[in-house]
Amino acid sequence: MKILKNCSVTKLKEYSRSYGNPETVSFAYIFEHDKIIICLDEIGRNIRTFNKGTKVLISYKGTEISERSFKIATNKAVKAHEERKAQDKLIQEAQMAKESEINALQLAKWEDFLKSNTEKLNQYAEIVRTRPSNASRSGNWRRILKLKFAKNCNSESFENCPSPAQLNETIFKLINQTA
Repeated sequence: MKILKNCSVTKLKEYSRSYGNPETVSFAYIFEHDKIIICLDEIGRNIRTFNKGTKVLISYKGTEISERSFKIATNKAVKAHEERKAQDKLIQEAQMAKESEINALQLAKWEDFLKSNTEKLNQYAEIVRTRPSNASRSGNWRRILKLKFAKNCNSESFENCPSPAQLNETIFKLINQTA
């Protein structure tokens, strides 16, 4: 078994029923065995396996390296990948916290609007009670609540709009408080 790095594989383009012109694809590593070559990415994950001597595989080349240097390089790449994933997770959590903060402010606006307009509160509660939640057209209460929220509380914009379920919860919380 040989290990190659910075590899390029020349193969035929594959279509559903035929082969096309040759194309060159680059891979970080290749494991060369007797009958197959295994193409790997920087982390060492299997991307593609080619059988030697087939019509698809034309040629491949790369710099031969030892197994030890392969393991060292892939371990570094795995650590860097995990650090990137951790940073992305922190960014995503911060974004989720910001969105939930905005969502809470929007729900407070919705609640204030409904408290000041009891007619609308009763009208929207009736819409939720009488219309199905999964109708395909305009009869869907979820869509109607989002439209009413956007019109009355969000300057006719659907950005940062709470979920219809949250809007519905607010309606029934206020209905139960007034009853």
